[in-house]
Amino acid sequence: RQSFAYFNLDENHGVEFLPGWVNDTTDPASCPIEKIALLRIDVDAYSAALVVLENLYDKVVPGGFIIFDDSGLYEAQAAIEEFERKASKSFLISENLPEDFVANLLVRKDYISENLPSLKILR
Repeated sequence: RQSFAYFNLDENHGVEFLPGWVNDTTDPASCPIEKIALLRIDVDAYSAALVVLENLYDKVVPGGFIIFDDSGLYEAQAAIEEFERKASKSFLISENLPEDFVANLLVRKDYISENLPSLKILR
């Protein structure tokens, strides 16, 4: 929350935080969120990353983004690859991120337009 508050992104500005285990808070049957403009995933575990992608990927709106923290970790990469395989989905990743940026900016391929920054295929 502190990182979000730094940019004036809080509950008063359309940000909703869901505390709890991802398999509970992102369950489609009970998750109150219908549309997501920016999905930040920071779970550091294969199973949790896969659950978040399975449950929330389709809620990311056209032009929305997914920030996948620690995407260089084997667990995160494995979850992304498994999701792409199972769901027949794929991502693009920005190549213009700062050198010390530890997350990857993923974009749904079906949302790409000429207005987005330079992107390259993750795989």
